[in-house]
Amino acid sequence: MEKFIALEKARKIVQISFSYIKRLDKYDPLRNQASRSAISVVSNLAEGNERTGKDRNQLFKISKGSLSELKEQLLIMFYEKGFDHDLLDRIEELHKILYSLSRSQSQSQSQKTKTEAEK
Repeated sequence: MEKFIALEKARKIVQISFSYIKRLDKYDPLRNQASRSAISVVSNLAEGNERTGKDRNQLFKISKGSLSELKEQLLIMFYEKGFDHDLLDRIEELHKILYSLSRSQSQSQSQKTKTEAEK
């Protein structure tokens, strides 16, 4: 199976993120929300990678949204404990990749629709 770089990068981000998330009190709502966001990033990328067309693009967009949520939740944690600039850089890099994936999927879908309309 071909490597899906975005998924590999997402897995690493989630791994690092969980090292911070697990430090929060288990009853802290931020812990629950950040965990769900992190899992959503990877899960939607994995599922999107197996889909085609609009479904694929929608799942990539959801993953990108979850990544934005995770970033904000980590920033809230970092305000108290100090910033992990490497993790934030990784998130920004993946965000750009997801933006490009989503954009190329939209263009591909648009081209397909245009070709079908010409038939």
